[in-house]
Amino acid sequence: MTRKRLLWFAFGAVCVGSLWIGLQFWRSRPEGVNILLVTLDTTRSDRIGCYGYQGALTPAIDQLAQRGILFERAYAPAPMTLPAHATILTGLLPPEHGLRTNGLNQLGDQVPTLAELLSQGGYSTAAFVAAFVLDSKFGLDRGFQTYDDDLSDTPDADHPLHRARNGDRVVDLALSWLDRNRGGPFFCWVHLYEPHYPYLSHQDEFGTRFAGRPYDAEIAFADLQVGRLMEFLSDRGLDTQTVVVIAGDHGEGLYDHHEKTHAYLLYNSTMQVPLVVAQPGRFSAGRRERAVVSLADLYPTLLDCLDLAPPRTGTGRSLLQALLGRSLPNSVCYGETDEPYVDSGWARLRSLTTEKWKYIRTTRPELYDLEHDPAETRDLAGAHPERVDKLESQLRDFESRLAAYQAPGVQLSEQDRRALASLGYAAGGALAAKVSPPRALAAEPLPDVKDRIAHYNKLEEARELMGLRDYPQGARVLQEIVEAAPDYARAHGHLGVCLAEMGRYPEAESHYRRVLELGRDVESAQLNLGLVCRAQNKIDEAVAEFEAALKVNPQSADAHWYLATTLQQREQDQANPEKAKKAILHYWAVVRLRPEDVQAMVNLSWLLATHEKAEIRDGARAVRLAEQACKRTDYQAPPALDALAAAYAETARFDEAARTIEQCLALPGVVHDPQMAGALRYRLRLYQSGSPYREK
Repeated sequence: MTRKRLLWFAFGAVCVGSLWIGLQFWRSRPEGVNILLVTLDTTRSDRIGCYGYQGALTPAIDQLAQRGILFERAYAPAPMTLPAHATILTGLLPPEHGLRTNGLNQLGDQVPTLAELLSQGGYSTAAFVAAFVLDSKFGLDRGFQTYDDDLSDTPDADHPLHRARNGDRVVDLALSWLDRNRGGPFFCWVHLYEPHYPYLSHQDEFGTRFAGRPYDAEIAFADLQVGRLMEFLSDRGLDTQTVVVIAGDHGEGLYDHHEKTHAYLLYNSTMQVPLVVAQPGRFSAGRRERAVVSLADLYPTLLDCLDLAPPRTGTGRSLLQALLGRSLPNSVCYGETDEPYVDSGWARLRSLTTEKWKYIRTTRPELYDLEHDPAETRDLAGAHPERVDKLESQLRDFESRLAAYQAPGVQLSEQDRRALASLGYAAGGALAAKVSPPRALAAEPLPDVKDRIAHYNKLEEARELMGLRDYPQGARVLQEIVEAAPDYARAHGHLGVCLAEMGRYPEAESHYRRVLELGRDVESAQLNLGLVCRAQNKIDEAVAEFEAALKVNPQSADAHWYLATTLQQREQDQANPEKAKKAILHYWAVVRLRPEDVQAMVNLSWLLATHEKAEIRDGARAVRLAEQACKRTDYQAPPALDALAAAYAETARFDEAARTIEQCLALPGVVHDPQMAGALRYRLRLYQSGSPYREK
């Protein structure tokens, strides 16, 4: 066969295979079965009414549990949002799907998702997520015909660390979509972020009922949104046709084991989650299942509810027999967190949860008897070394059976990094993840997070103070940390930021150099070190640090930006056009790496339009850049209009240059700035006389 015929044959085989899979799907799928998946971010099971918490106000979840099955011992695979949700949607554990922390990677195309399979089978699919940590750039959108992750309407008045959408807004959007697609079959995923720190008290809904208990108020508010979804299904007669899943992605420390929030430890406070599944008339009602189950079990369970087999073998198992009222054997649940290492250079944690035991692998392993000590208050590792050895062997055997997968990395813009940081996640963690362990620690065990968690909590306190721009108090807190833990690189880095913001540049410089000595977060430390050198007018040292940062990460838009602005400053001081040429190259790199960066476009356009050396100028490119900057700012940014006018003048389009300056002079920000207005009028006279502007 010729190559062309082979290609047509292969294409035909794929089409026939896809058609056969689709026919099998439609033949075997229970008629009219919809799926509504509601994930509750940062929600502890022991703070919900149906799990026995007397202080809860969760009638919607409680009623759903009465109509379905409540899993008393459901566990997350990781105490972080992105890895846990990837497990829910793929049935794979973090080592298998490759998303092991927030913000570093995206789900690989070859990893099939629940939405992908259902969409191929004729389902209408939609997701409505409340936080940037689940943005489509991380790959969970695959298979969803609608993936609503638009956070542009997030109120600016929220707490400085709280940048997610409110649950009522998310459910408004979901209900609108459900109303349009209620003819089914549909798969709708709704993500509610409310219980995530910082907690809001929701006094408009609950008055003073939750005074001093804002975390419980957040869960109650999330329950109100669950109630709205349940009411929709009931009013449209869809409740008996819809499998409803309510699942937490992970819990919250609430200072149990000294952990304020989550991500660093693997105790039940952050790993045990609520899980309720219901379909009235089909599944058992009011049943409580005691077997140990994992969020990885949801993917095969939902496919099993539709008589479908997963396309690849994963760790998760189907729980359908429990939904139908039959006994479910116990399993073991794997848990992990790399966050202590990625964020701080401390030991990674792995855990194995069985019917009776919780084993945590770390520098100093831990063992808990969950039957008699569910709160994990008594570490029995020293008393039962043989049990520790047995569970360690079992954990190693479990890990050996996992098909490890390295998810592709994701490129974050500076805006993306700020969005992650606003949610309390270390957007710079990617840098630390690329750095080898410090030499001083490589030959000995890494610090155990349980010995350092108090320092981490104080660091988070300092970060909040920095968010409020209270740098003196933030510096005092951070100074206490570095005195107690001199090898805590993140604390030195944050202290450097506080000191720099206070103008104490030599002190800031010493702490950035300490970060470099410790070998963590090298790129960030070098960038900050370059900035404090520049602030002290040590320009050559600043350039050297920025160049060193580029060697660590050639794709660092920040490093290119700082180099460009610093070289431009040096060129103006020394009248050296070679500096300007280098600055231009770095500005182009910023525009390529960060195409939304208007300031880079403006600076580059200005250089290309106004430099006194003809060899530097390029009017045509200057016009294109400035026009793009003006479009992005809706022609309301004076610097962009000023650059556009200069670019027009460089290309002898003086009438357009004059009109652009006149447009700029009419902007409110210019009218009330006499100095800016005077400079613009000077350039207007130049353009009206047929002369371009030259920057000396």
